[in-house]
Amino acid sequence: MQMGQMLTGICALVFSFAQV
Repeated sequence: MQMGQMLTGICALVFSFAQV
């Protein structure tokens, strides 16, 4: 798995949590 993809996944997770 590439680092960029992992960062994107983490960002999406953080965004999801922040929107709740």
